[in-house]
Parts: sequence; C-alpha cells; structure tokens
Amino acid sequence: MDGILGQLLTELDNKNLTDKVNLIVTSDHGMTAVDVENRLIDLSELLRNGTLLKSAVDEGPTANLIPEPNKAKELVEALSSAEHLHVMLKENIPERFHLKNNKRVMPVFAYADEGWLITTNATKRRANKYYGDHGFDNELVNMKPFFIASGPAFRTGGQVVDPIQSVDIYPLICYLLDIPASPNNGSLERAKTLLRNSGRDVGSDVGSDVVSVHRISLLFIVLTFPFVYLFSYVLA
Repeated sequence: MDGILGQLLTELDNKNLTDKVNLIVTSDHGMTAVDVENRLIDLSELLRNGTLLKSAVDEGPTANLIPEPNKAKELVEALSSAEHLHVMLKENIPERFHLKNNKRVMPVFAYADEGWLITTNATKRRANKYYGDHGFDNELVNMKPFFIASGPAFRTGGQVVDPIQSVDIYPLICYLLDIPASPNNGSLERAKTLLRNSGRDVGSDVGSDVVSVHRISLLFIVLTFPFVYLFSYVLA
C-alpha cells in the first residue's frame, strides 16, 4: 500500500497536479490486538446446562445469540455476571450502535471488552490463530479509522481537527465534486471543518484552474486497512 500511494503521489507531482487534486487517505475501521490463547469468553463454559442457548449466529468481538424458546431473559441473566462481556436483549442495545431495529440482529446481543473474543468453541477458535480484530465498541480509540487529506480544498499546516464520522466522508466528496448527494446519515457541516473555505466554491481562493479540476471530478480516494494506527484526523 505504501508503494501504491507513493506511485500516485509521484505521478501527481510529475503532471503538476499536486496543488490541483484533492487526496483523501482513510480506512473503514480501526484495529486492536487479540489473544486467542488467553482472552476468550467461552459461552459453552458459562452455560453448562445447555438449556438456554440454541445457537450463536456469529462470534468474535460481538455475538448474536438465539435463545431457546421463551428463554431470552434467562439467557441474559445467566451471562450477566461474566467478566469482559456485555449482554442484553435486542431492544436494550445502545442507540449509538444503530443495531436494535435491524432484522438481522438476534433476540440477545453480546459484545466483549476490547481485545476479548466471544466463542462457543474455545478449541476451534484457538486453532485459528490471528492477532488483530475490529468490531469492538465504536467509542474505543482503537476502533477509530484514520483520515488524512491534502489538496486545494483542505486546510493546511498539518492541523489536527475535531473528529468526523465515517458517514460524513460521502457528503464531503459530493460537496467537493459539486454533485448532489443521495439521502445519507452523514453530516456535511461536521466535515466542513476540514476545509479551508466552507463556501460553495471551494477553489475560489486558490485559482480558477483548481475550480475546473473540481468540476471534472479529479478527486482520489484510497482505502487502506489500518495496520499502522493513526488515531487523529490529520490534514496534511
């Protein structure tokens, strides 16, 4: 990925486009270390009688649990004292997760503390060794994606600004390209804090040639997996 980004920057410079093209480098999520040997929450050990849990639809940082008929509340109560585990009925999922009204979420939902994994088969989980995962509580710093931007539309000087949300990037891109955005959950007002000029003509203070570049949609987006963590939103 470093090589690809380096080639892109070199070619932009060779074609004298560095000051005319807006470049955004971002990721879709953060990452944190996990330990499948020592940080597992084994539901089969916690529910030895086997009369409450019918199946787990998924496992890992979170788990969607299908209880036996009419056993949802009992399942939550049985798991409520487990360390490093947060378990609740679907209707009690925190609003900030945006999950409680999704038909794919099962009657009982659980999520683990950072770095811990939920499983129903510890032996099988340990056989699949890996060292990093995402999908933990989205308020954790390590779950935040990074965002780096440069170009004529963005503020300069290596400034660190208040975080935006990932869903804000779509309306920001539409704004920069001067195209209408479809209905979305993002906030253009939050994203405008990244810009040197939040007015409609984002290139008016850097020359008419920049404005024309915006019009023909020369804006590059590079998505990377954040194996190297960058927790602040930085403007290059």
